Amino acid sequence: GLLDELQYFNSSADPDVDTPDETVSYSYDDLYRKTSMTDDRGTTDYTYDNDGRITQIDSPEGIINYEYDDLTGQRTRVTTGSPSDPENDFRYTYDSLNRLKTVEVYERNDSALSTPEVTTYSYDAVGNLVRVDQANGVITTYEYDDLYRLNILTHYEQDSMTCPP
Repeated sequence: GLLDELQYFNSSADPDVDTPDETVSYSYDDLYRKTSMTDDRGTTDYTYDNDGRITQIDSPEGIINYEYDDLTGQRTRVTTGSPSDPENDFRYTYDSLNRLKTVEVYERNDSALSTPEVTTYSYDAVGNLVRVDQANGVITTYEYDDLYRLNILTHYEQDSMTCPP
């Protein structure tokens, strides 16, 4: 069966006689997807589309909305708050091999950005991530050994003299 309740106890507590410090309860739908979780902060509800992808998480801290490409099923947008007037708005693009290409931030902390902040991802011929150019100027490069295992990860500030082109 599915987990429907989890209890947390102080490390010195006896679960047979002591009251738990916290109890977390879960609910599921007929497709075994988590539909809600209740803990000390309140209830978090999970909503899915017809393809089983999460479309909304509504928690005591706020609402997160997810949008997907109809053809590829890939996540294309994440917003917090109302999708029509988001507090945060992140959009995703993919290359022809369905690898993450960019993350574009259009709104942050309820402030629309005049120009989106763009983070770009680059890959080598075998599909390894080789470079991430962040909107804040930080560049991260990844180098792999002959077995395609990550060997070197390097961070650069964009204004640094050693920054790769």
